[in-house]
Amino acid sequence: MYSLNDDPQGTRGSRGIDYFKPGVNVHFMNLKGDAKVAFRIMPAFDPATIRVNPTTNAYEPTDLKSWVPFRDPHTGQVQTWARKITVAAYVGHGRTQQNRRVNILCMETFREHSSGQTFCPVQTLLDYVQSNREWQYLMEDTKGPDGKSVLESKALGYPTVLMLANIVVPTQAPKVELGVFKLSAYKSLFNKEKQPFGLVYQEAVITDPAVLQADPMKRWAYGDITDPNKGFVLEMSRDSSQYGEYHIGIYTNQGIAYPYPIGDSLMALRYNLYNIDALVRHPTDDETIGQLVKALNGVNPVTREHEWVLLQRVFGSIAGRGVIPPPPAQGYVQGFSMPVGPAAVPPPTAAPPPFPGVAAPVPPPPAAAAMPPPFPGVPAGTPPPFMPAAGIGQPPRPADTPPFVPAAATPAAPAAAAQAAAPAAPVPGDQPDAAARSAFLAQLQTAFQGRPPG
Repeated sequence: MYSLNDDPQGTRGSRGIDYFKPGVNVHFMNLKGDAKVAFRIMPAFDPATIRVNPTTNAYEPTDLKSWVPFRDPHTGQVQTWARKITVAAYVGHGRTQQNRRVNILCMETFREHSSGQTFCPVQTLLDYVQSNREWQYLMEDTKGPDGKSVLESKALGYPTVLMLANIVVPTQAPKVELGVFKLSAYKSLFNKEKQPFGLVYQEAVITDPAVLQADPMKRWAYGDITDPNKGFVLEMSRDSSQYGEYHIGIYTNQGIAYPYPIGDSLMALRYNLYNIDALVRHPTDDETIGQLVKALNGVNPVTREHEWVLLQRVFGSIAGRGVIPPPPAQGYVQGFSMPVGPAAVPPPTAAPPPFPGVAAPVPPPPAAAAMPPPFPGVPAGTPPPFMPAAGIGQPPRPADTPPFVPAAATPAAPAAAAQAAAPAAPVPGDQPDAAARSAFLAQLQTAFQGRPPG
C-alpha cells in the first residue's frame, strides 16, 4: 500500500495534464505574478479502514468519514494525506504548450505495483539520449542569436514530481477537489534540509512534557494542519525569482490565523490516495511509446535522421512493435551532416532585380507534396515532421569529440552535379555583361510596347 514516507525527498524537476481519469475534479494549483490562493488540505483516510477489494485488488476505505492526524502521534510518520506522481511535461517541439507537445505519465508513479525494477519508456529514452551526443539537442533549449534568449524550450526533459492532495477552497459553496501542486510547492511543505522548514516539520517550543502527553499534535507549530475541525487555512504564493518558485504557509489576516472546519458531507467525497489507479490512467508501454511518436516528429539537425529512427533504435527490440512507424521519406536525407554556426544559414536563393524600380518575376510556389497515409499507431492529425532551425541553439562541438561519420556516403544525383557546375547566381553589386543587358532591355521594350517602364 502506498506510503508518503517511502517516496524519496530529493527529486529533479520541470513542469504538468492529460493523464487524469474522467470524473476526477482536478484543481491545478498554478499562479501568475503575485497572485495567491487560500485552501484547506483534507486529512487522510484511517489506514485501519483500508481493505483490498477482492475483485479489483485496489485499496479502498470502508469508512468514508474516517480520518487520522497528519502525522502519527506515536511514530511521527506522515500519513497519506498527499502523494506524488511523476510526469514528463511538455515533450515535443513547438513553443511552450503548443499542440505538438504532450504530457506523459512516467512509470515511477506506479512504483508500488512493481516488486522489482520498473521499465519506463521515458526514462529509457532519456538514458539513451544522454549517452549519444548526436541526439542530445533534444535536451537543450534553442537559443537566440544573443545566446541567452530561448527561442524554443527543449523537446525532452527530466521528469518532474507533482503532489496530489484533497483540498477545499473556502468559498460560499465549497467542494472537494484533487489539488495538483508543482514540485516547488511540494518541497515548500516538506522542506527539512534548511531553515525555514516546511509546515510539516515546523515544531513548537514546548517545555512541559505534560502538554505533549495530553495532545501530541501540539509538538508542531500549527498543530495538525489537516484536522477537519481545527486545521488552519493555508496560503500558497509565488516568488518573483527567475523560476517563480511556490511557497505554502499559514494564511493570516492582520497576523491572525483562521481555522476552517470541514463537514462530514465533504469528508465523504475525498479521493482515495491509496489507489492511484482510480485517479490517473495507467498507460501500457506501447501507449507511452505512441505518445513519444506523436511528440518527437522532427528531424535531427545534425544527422538529418528523423526522430522516429531514434525511437526504433531505443525500443525496437524491447517494445513498440507496430507503434513506431517507418520514418517518412519526405525531407528525409540519410547521412547528411548540417554545418553548425552562422555558416549553416543558407544564402538567398533568388537574385535581386537587375535594375532599381523593376520587380523581379516571382516564381510560382512549388506544388505541395502529398502526405503519406497515416502510419499504424499514428493519429491521422499528426503534424508533419518538425524541422529545427539550422545552426540555432547548437553549441560548438568540443575539441575532444570526434565528428559524426555517416554509415555510408550518398552519391550525388546527376541533377545535383549539373546544378553544382552551373555558374553562380549574381549577387548585389555584380554588373551584367553587355549581351545580357541588351537582351534584358529588349525584353522590357517588348513587354511595354516600346514605352519605358513607369
